[in-house]
Amino acid sequence: MEQILKNEDLNHQLDKNGFLKVSFLPMEAINAIQSLYLETIEAHERIGKVQAFHATQDCANLELSRYVDKRAKEILSPYVAKHFKNYRIIMANFILKSPGEASRLSPHQDWTFVDESKYATFGFWTPVEDTNKENGNLQFLPGSHRLERTLRVNYNYPCAFSEVLDLAEKHMMDVCTKKGDSVILNHSVLHASHPNMSGQTRVALSLGITHKNAQLYHYYSDDGRTVYRYKINLEVLQGLKYMVKPSDEFLDEVFTFKFPIVSKTRLQHWLDGINVGSDV
Repeated sequence: MEQILKNEDLNHQLDKNGFLKVSFLPMEAINAIQSLYLETIEAHERIGKVQAFHATQDCANLELSRYVDKRAKEILSPYVAKHFKNYRIIMANFILKSPGEASRLSPHQDWTFVDESKYATFGFWTPVEDTNKENGNLQFLPGSHRLERTLRVNYNYPCAFSEVLDLAEKHMMDVCTKKGDSVILNHSVLHASHPNMSGQTRVALSLGITHKNAQLYHYYSDDGRTVYRYKINLEVLQGLKYMVKPSDEFLDEVFTFKFPIVSKTRLQHWLDGINVGSDV
Protein backbone atom coordinates (compact mmCIF):
# COMPACT_ATOMS: atom_id res chain seq x y z
CA MET A 1 0.00 0.00 0.00
CA GLU A 2 1.38 3.40 -0.99
CA GLN A 3 2.64 5.47 1.95
CA ILE A 4 0.17 8.16 3.07
CA LEU A 5 2.03 9.80 5.98
CA LYS A 6 5.37 11.52 5.46
CA ASN A 7 6.78 10.11 8.68
CA GLU A 8 7.70 6.47 7.98
CA ASP A 9 7.46 5.33 11.61
CA LEU A 10 3.97 6.80 12.01
CA ASN A 11 2.92 5.37 8.67
CA HIS A 12 4.13 1.94 9.80
CA GLN A 13 2.06 2.15 12.98
CA LEU A 14 -1.01 3.24 11.01
CA ASP A 15 -0.54 0.41 8.53
CA LYS A 16 0.00 -2.16 11.28
CA ASN A 17 -2.79 -1.19 13.69
CA GLY A 18 -5.30 0.54 11.43
CA PHE A 19 -5.37 3.67 13.61
CA LEU A 20 -2.99 6.23 15.08
CA LYS A 21 -3.25 9.03 17.64
CA VAL A 22 -1.40 12.19 16.57
CA SER A 23 -1.04 15.84 17.59
CA PHE A 24 -0.79 17.60 14.25
CA LEU A 25 -3.02 20.62 14.95
CA PRO A 26 -2.39 23.85 16.89
CA MET A 27 -5.01 25.28 19.24
CA GLU A 28 -5.97 27.91 16.65
CA ALA A 29 -7.18 25.12 14.35
CA ILE A 30 -9.14 23.45 17.16
CA ASN A 31 -10.75 26.79 18.02
CA ALA A 32 -11.64 27.35 14.36
CA ILE A 33 -13.35 23.93 14.27
CA GLN A 34 -15.30 24.85 17.39
CA SER A 35 -16.37 28.15 15.83
CA LEU A 36 -17.52 26.37 12.67
CA TYR A 37 -19.65 24.04 14.76
CA LEU A 38 -21.23 26.95 16.61
CA GLU A 39 -22.13 28.49 13.23
CA THR A 40 -24.05 25.34 12.36
CA ILE A 41 -25.16 24.20 15.80
CA GLU A 42 -28.89 24.72 15.26
CA ALA A 43 -29.16 22.23 12.39
CA HIS A 44 -26.93 19.71 14.13
CA GLU A 45 -28.79 19.87 17.44
CA ARG A 46 -32.10 19.46 15.65
CA ILE A 47 -31.09 16.11 14.17
CA GLY A 48 -29.36 15.20 17.43
CA LYS A 49 -32.69 15.16 19.23
CA VAL A 50 -33.86 12.20 17.16
CA GLN A 51 -30.54 10.53 16.26
CA ALA A 52 -28.04 10.44 19.13
CA PHE A 53 -25.02 9.52 16.97
CA HIS A 54 -25.11 11.66 13.85
CA ALA A 55 -23.08 13.46 11.22
CA THR A 56 -23.60 16.62 9.19
CA GLN A 57 -24.91 14.52 6.30
CA ASP A 58 -27.75 13.28 8.50
CA CYS A 59 -29.15 16.81 8.58
CA ALA A 60 -30.41 16.20 5.01
CA ASN A 61 -29.25 19.71 4.06
CA LEU A 62 -26.89 19.57 1.09
CA GLU A 63 -26.09 23.27 1.34
CA LEU A 64 -25.04 22.82 4.97
CA SER A 65 -22.94 19.75 4.11
CA ARG A 66 -21.15 21.64 1.36
CA TYR A 67 -20.52 24.62 3.61
CA VAL A 68 -19.06 22.50 6.42
CA ASP A 69 -16.96 20.59 3.88
CA LYS A 70 -15.60 23.79 2.32
CA ARG A 71 -14.80 25.56 5.58
CA ALA A 72 -13.29 22.49 7.23
CA LYS A 73 -10.96 21.97 4.29
CA GLU A 74 -9.92 25.63 4.43
CA ILE A 75 -9.10 25.28 8.13
CA LEU A 76 -7.25 21.97 8.07
CA SER A 77 -5.70 21.64 4.60
CA PRO A 78 -2.46 23.49 5.52
CA TYR A 79 -1.83 21.13 8.44
CA VAL A 80 -2.76 18.00 6.50
CA ALA A 81 -0.27 19.03 3.81
CA LYS A 82 2.54 19.11 6.39
CA HIS A 83 2.07 15.49 7.42
CA PHE A 84 0.44 13.59 4.52
CA LYS A 85 1.84 12.74 1.10
CA ASN A 86 0.32 11.61 -2.20
CA TYR A 87 -3.14 12.33 -0.79
CA ARG A 88 -6.35 14.19 -1.41
CA ILE A 89 -9.07 15.19 1.01
CA ILE A 90 -12.38 13.77 -0.14
CA MET A 91 -14.95 15.04 2.36
CA ALA A 92 -15.32 16.71 5.73
CA ASN A 93 -18.21 16.65 8.19
CA PHE A 94 -18.95 16.82 11.88
CA ILE A 95 -19.38 13.55 13.80
CA LEU A 96 -21.48 14.15 16.90
CA LYS A 97 -22.73 12.30 19.97
CA SER A 98 -25.71 13.66 21.83
CA PRO A 99 -25.85 12.67 25.51
CA GLY A 100 -27.42 9.33 26.39
CA GLU A 101 -27.04 5.58 26.09
CA ALA A 102 -28.42 5.68 22.53
CA SER A 103 -25.19 7.38 21.40
CA ARG A 104 -23.21 4.15 21.89
CA LEU A 105 -21.64 3.03 18.62
CA SER A 106 -21.26 -0.73 18.29
CA PRO A 107 -18.19 -2.29 16.62
CA HIS A 108 -18.34 -1.75 12.86
CA GLN A 109 -16.34 -0.92 9.75
CA ASP A 110 -16.98 2.09 7.53
CA TRP A 111 -18.07 1.90 3.89
CA THR A 112 -15.66 1.04 1.10
CA PHE A 113 -14.90 4.07 -1.09
CA VAL A 114 -11.98 2.94 -3.29
CA ASP A 115 -10.44 -0.19 -4.80
CA GLU A 116 -8.83 -1.48 -1.61
CA SER A 117 -6.55 -3.86 -3.46
CA LYS A 118 -4.62 -0.71 -4.41
CA TYR A 119 -5.59 2.06 -2.01
CA ALA A 120 -7.22 2.81 1.32
CA THR A 121 -9.34 5.58 2.77
CA PHE A 122 -8.83 7.16 6.16
CA GLY A 123 -10.67 9.34 8.61
CA PHE A 124 -8.75 12.22 10.21
CA TRP A 125 -10.91 12.63 13.32
CA THR A 126 -10.46 15.67 15.55
CA PRO A 127 -12.55 16.34 18.68
CA VAL A 128 -12.75 19.86 20.12
CA GLU A 129 -12.30 18.67 23.72
CA ASP A 130 -10.74 15.83 25.68
CA THR A 131 -12.39 12.46 25.00
CA ASN A 132 -12.74 9.69 27.55
CA LYS A 133 -15.10 6.90 28.51
CA GLU A 134 -17.59 9.40 29.96
CA ASN A 135 -18.15 11.31 26.71
CA GLY A 136 -17.59 8.49 24.22
CA ASN A 137 -13.95 7.94 23.27
CA LEU A 138 -13.08 5.78 20.27
CA GLN A 139 -12.28 2.07 20.54
CA PHE A 140 -10.38 -0.13 18.08
CA LEU A 141 -9.48 -3.75 17.46
CA PRO A 142 -5.82 -3.23 16.45
CA GLY A 143 -4.89 -4.80 13.13
CA SER A 144 -8.43 -5.90 12.31
CA HIS A 145 -8.30 -4.16 8.92
CA ARG A 146 -5.84 -6.88 7.88
CA LEU A 147 -7.90 -9.87 8.97
CA GLU A 148 -10.47 -10.13 6.17
CA ARG A 149 -10.65 -8.15 2.95
CA THR A 150 -14.26 -7.53 2.02
CA LEU A 151 -16.64 -4.94 0.64
CA ARG A 152 -18.51 -2.76 3.13
CA VAL A 153 -21.54 -1.54 1.29
CA ASN A 154 -24.68 0.53 1.56
CA TYR A 155 -26.81 -0.97 3.03
CA ASN A 156 -27.82 -4.64 3.33
CA TYR A 157 -24.89 -7.00 3.72
CA PRO A 158 -23.39 -9.29 6.39
CA CYS A 159 -20.56 -7.62 8.28
CA ALA A 160 -17.42 -9.77 8.23
CA PHE A 161 -17.35 -9.66 12.05
CA SER A 162 -21.09 -10.20 12.56
CA GLU A 163 -20.67 -13.60 14.27
CA VAL A 164 -17.76 -12.60 16.53
CA LEU A 165 -18.65 -9.10 17.74
CA ASP A 166 -18.80 -10.19 21.40
CA LEU A 167 -15.31 -11.68 21.23
CA ALA A 168 -13.94 -8.76 19.22
CA GLU A 169 -15.39 -6.24 21.67
CA LYS A 170 -13.52 -7.85 24.58
CA HIS A 171 -10.23 -7.09 22.82
CA MET A 172 -10.96 -3.57 21.68
CA MET A 173 -8.64 -0.80 22.88
CA ASP A 174 -9.84 2.51 24.29
CA VAL A 175 -8.16 5.51 22.69
CA CYS A 176 -8.67 8.60 24.84
CA THR A 177 -7.51 11.98 23.55
CA LYS A 178 -6.55 15.39 24.88
CA LYS A 179 -7.69 18.61 23.26
CA GLY A 180 -5.41 19.07 20.26
CA ASP A 181 -5.09 15.34 19.52
CA SER A 182 -6.51 13.72 16.40
CA VAL A 183 -7.02 10.07 15.47
CA ILE A 184 -6.29 8.74 11.98
CA LEU A 185 -8.24 5.56 11.24
CA ASN A 186 -8.35 3.21 8.29
CA HIS A 187 -12.01 2.92 7.32
CA SER A 188 -11.74 -0.87 7.28
CA VAL A 189 -10.52 -1.23 10.89
CA LEU A 190 -13.13 -2.47 13.38
CA HIS A 191 -13.99 0.43 15.66
CA ALA A 192 -16.63 1.58 18.12
CA SER A 193 -17.22 4.19 20.82
CA HIS A 194 -18.70 4.36 24.30
CA PRO A 195 -21.98 6.21 24.85
CA ASN A 196 -21.74 9.88 25.72
CA MET A 197 -22.91 10.18 29.33
CA SER A 198 -21.35 13.60 29.96
CA GLY A 199 -24.56 15.60 29.56
CA GLN A 200 -23.16 17.64 26.62
CA THR A 201 -22.81 16.90 22.91
CA ARG A 202 -19.40 15.51 21.99
CA VAL A 203 -18.19 17.36 18.90
CA ALA A 204 -15.59 16.07 16.45
CA LEU A 205 -14.71 16.94 12.87
CA SER A 206 -13.67 14.21 10.46
CA LEU A 207 -11.85 14.58 7.14
CA GLY A 208 -11.92 11.72 4.66
CA ILE A 209 -8.51 11.22 3.07
CA THR A 210 -7.31 8.87 0.35
CA HIS A 211 -4.47 8.56 -2.13
CA LYS A 212 -4.40 11.19 -4.84
CA ASN A 213 -4.81 8.68 -7.70
CA ALA A 214 -7.67 6.68 -6.16
CA GLN A 215 -10.98 6.60 -8.04
CA LEU A 216 -13.96 7.03 -5.72
CA TYR A 217 -16.65 4.34 -5.75
CA HIS A 218 -19.89 3.69 -3.94
CA TYR A 219 -21.03 0.10 -3.38
CA TYR A 220 -24.69 -0.73 -2.84
CA SER A 221 -26.55 -3.97 -2.16
CA ASP A 222 -30.09 -4.57 -1.02
CA ASP A 223 -29.97 -8.38 -0.92
CA GLY A 224 -26.51 -9.12 0.51
CA ARG A 225 -25.46 -10.75 -2.75
CA THR A 226 -25.85 -8.48 -5.78
CA VAL A 227 -23.52 -5.47 -5.61
CA TYR A 228 -23.92 -2.29 -7.63
CA ARG A 229 -20.72 -0.32 -8.04
CA TYR A 230 -20.96 3.39 -8.85
CA LYS A 231 -18.08 5.50 -10.08
CA ILE A 232 -18.61 8.77 -8.21
CA ASN A 233 -17.09 12.20 -7.67
CA LEU A 234 -16.91 14.46 -4.62
CA GLU A 235 -20.27 16.07 -5.35
CA VAL A 236 -22.03 12.70 -5.44
CA LEU A 237 -20.16 11.60 -2.31
CA GLN A 238 -21.55 14.54 -0.36
CA GLY A 239 -25.10 13.56 -1.25
CA LEU A 240 -24.94 9.83 -0.44
CA LYS A 241 -27.72 8.54 1.78
CA TYR A 242 -28.21 5.28 3.64
CA MET A 243 -30.51 2.84 1.78
CA VAL A 244 -30.57 5.07 -1.32
CA LYS A 245 -28.92 4.16 -4.62
CA PRO A 246 -27.02 6.86 -6.52
CA SER A 247 -28.27 7.82 -9.96
CA ASP A 248 -27.89 5.12 -12.64
CA GLU A 249 -25.75 7.54 -14.64
CA PHE A 250 -22.90 6.70 -12.25
CA LEU A 251 -23.40 2.92 -12.40
CA ASP A 252 -20.12 1.26 -13.32
CA GLU A 253 -20.63 -2.46 -12.71
CA VAL A 254 -23.07 -5.01 -11.28
CA PHE A 255 -21.71 -8.26 -9.88
CA THR A 256 -22.36 -11.04 -7.41
CA PHE A 257 -20.23 -11.02 -4.28
CA LYS A 258 -19.92 -13.59 -1.52
CA PHE A 259 -19.41 -11.64 1.69
CA PRO A 260 -16.90 -13.47 3.93
CA ILE A 261 -17.72 -14.12 7.59
CA VAL A 262 -15.00 -14.45 10.23
CA SER A 263 -15.58 -17.45 12.52
CA LYS A 264 -14.97 -17.35 16.26
CA THR A 265 -12.23 -19.96 15.88
CA ARG A 266 -10.45 -17.93 13.24
CA LEU A 267 -10.67 -14.71 15.23
CA GLN A 268 -9.39 -16.43 18.37
CA HIS A 269 -6.44 -17.91 16.49
CA TRP A 270 -5.71 -14.47 15.03
CA LEU A 271 -5.91 -12.84 18.46
CA ASP A 272 -3.61 -15.46 19.93
CA GLY A 273 -1.03 -14.70 17.26
CA ILE A 274 -0.66 -10.97 17.93
CA ASN A 275 0.19 -8.69 20.81
CA VAL A 276 -3.01 -6.66 20.87
CA GLY A 277 -2.25 -2.96 21.22
CA SER A 278 1.47 -3.09 20.51
CA ASP A 279 3.12 -0.01 19.04
CA VAL A 280 0.13 2.22 19.89
